[in-house]
Amino acid sequence: MGGSFSSWGALESALQAELESAMGQTESLCYLDAVKNTSDYRQVQPKVYVVTGQLENSARSTGVSGGGNRYTFDIYDDMAFNYDTGTWSTPKVFNVAEAGGLINPGGFWAKTEEDIQKNIDAVFGAHFG
Repeated sequence: MGGSFSSWGALESALQAELESAMGQTESLCYLDAVKNTSDYRQVQPKVYVVTGQLENSARSTGVSGGGNRYTFDIYDDMAFNYDTGTWSTPKVFNVAEAGGLINPGGFWAKTEEDIQKNIDAVFGAHFG
């Protein structure tokens, strides 16, 4: 963003447009990373249980909302379904998987959180740095 502005309102409007653009780009990158990280989780085909694909298809985004000086989005793993395990709740499955307690290495959500911070730094640095 460059140029000169004839009024505070013009500067504020330009900053808000830049903020909206940066948030949209950041949200897109973060969502794609969440999808990739949950999909990469299944590196090994287990022999003791049937893979349902629910964890690796659980990444969600609310999309960017807001306006003016405030924009938000949430990236999360959807736990609104029930695994048909008979014994473990969905949050327990996610927590054990994240900790590496199943057949595959854990850390898919920790990796997503690292990616989110990298995306924020890169995108906002490019827009406002």
